Amino acid sequence: MINFFRMETFDKKQMRKIPGYAGYYAYKNGRIYRKQKGGEAFRQIAEYRLPYSRYLSVYVYKNKIKEGVHVHKLIASAFRKINSNNYRILHRDKNFLNNEPHNLALRKLEAEGKIGVKTYSTDIKDFEALLKSYINYDYNNPVWNEYKIIKLKRSERMKYNWLKVFLMSKKLI
Repeated sequence: MINFFRMETFDKKQMRKIPGYAGYYAYKNGRIYRKQKGGEAFRQIAEYRLPYSRYLSVYVYKNKIKEGVHVHKLIASAFRKINSNNYRILHRDKNFLNNEPHNLALRKLEAEGKIGVKTYSTDIKDFEALLKSYINYDYNNPVWNEYKIIKLKRSERMKYNWLKVFLMSKKLI
């Protein structure tokens, strides 16, 4: 079989079984194949991209249930032998359509959040408690009203930064 996009011959030795998905294989070119019943033939699974997603997905069957799965997660789990739920999978060349194994970088997820992504919720609760005690729980205080406006924007980072700067300026932290 020839892949017309790259004009390379199809080498079955370059295929890896995808853990958890019986009969599905990942190939070195970043494509997903399904083994045909009763033979050695393989059929490429059609890829699709949802309008709101940057990633290619395929429909695969797991325990007789059809589910849509990102291609890069299947490729990483097949070639790196990982559980893709425990890792954040990045594309080295920033091309989300290039799912070749050498283009995928893995980042281990931490228990409380992803690497490189700070979780602010516990700090915000502590900072809010300090702010409330600073204003003596007077919710008509202009400082509290200013913070309420920031709080309505629902950005964790913005709340965290505002509280931290304010509390540091008052030498409370």
